[in-house]
Amino acid sequence: MASIKGFMFYLSHKENLAELSDSQLGMLLRSLIDFAETEKPQKIADPVVHMAYKFMISQIRQDIKKYEETCQKNSQNGKKGGRPPQKAVGFSESERFFEKPKKANKKENRNENKNKKENEKEKENENLLVSDCKNAEISNAELAAMLETW
Repeated sequence: MASIKGFMFYLSHKENLAELSDSQLGMLLRSLIDFAETEKPQKIADPVVHMAYKFMISQIRQDIKKYEETCQKNSQNGKKGGRPPQKAVGFSESERFFEKPKKANKKENRNENKNKKENEKEKENENLLVSDCKNAEISNAELAAMLETW
């Protein structure tokens, strides 16, 4: 058995121990503590206390065995070197902080608005030219000449 610092006292034992007197409970508790320290079974004169002691030390032994297995697994996992480093998802170290957003240049906005208006006018002129050509009977040569001057 491993050297243990304590043991679990399960609330499910309460029902089984309800019939014991205070002196019997004291004797049982002292015997369980002695067992946990020395890992040697104690001899108890009272048969009722001895019976309770037997089923409780069997639970303590199971808990100690489970604890030892967990310690062994943790030790083996620790020898493997631990968790490998994780690559960060998202931004790199240099991209961690953002620069302050730049304000829009007013001149650029004016130029963009001007360009949009000019494009709209050109589309209107093209539409008018095409509609004029449809309404009037114009030859292809005349149409080509109009397009060149425009």
